[in-house]
Amino acid sequence: MGYTKKIGFIALISSLYAVLTIIPGYLSFGPIQFRVSDMLIPLSAIYGYPACIAVTIGCMVANAYYFVGWLDIIVGPIANLLSSLLIYHMRRYLLAATIISSFIIGFIVGSYLWIFFPPPALGIPLHPSVLIGISVSASSLVTVSGLGYILVKSVSKILPENLKKL
Repeated sequence: MGYTKKIGFIALISSLYAVLTIIPGYLSFGPIQFRVSDMLIPLSAIYGYPACIAVTIGCMVANAYYFVGWLDIIVGPIANLLSSLLIYHMRRYLLAATIISSFIIGFIVGSYLWIFFPPPALGIPLHPSVLIGISVSASSLVTVSGLGYILVKSVSKILPENLKKL
């Protein structure tokens, strides 16, 4: 498939990712976040590198819209890129890949998000990055490993072979 279709696909998925992140508002941002848009990350198992690029750009756009800090605009998309690349390369073991990717997102995002959203003192002897990493990983397990896995399996069964290739 030509570059025009790949660029169109990247534009479509990245804008869909951004909209699905921005519309729910603060549910998608902060130390306790639930990004429904992360269900698009496993599409890289079907669509490869264009999907990896798309979820990276979409994350960058969404994080720029709700400007938390430059670190979020740069490192958040890197987490999506690494997760989608892992899913693409482990696509034969999709469920395992989505679970590992959820933890990659959780711990990369948790490693810096605590700077902007320090958690309250809970008396737990863990660094705030670990607490936020656990929170983000838990929500990513639902969106990436749950919704994303279902999305990929559904797309794989419903779409004809020629629409799965870019």
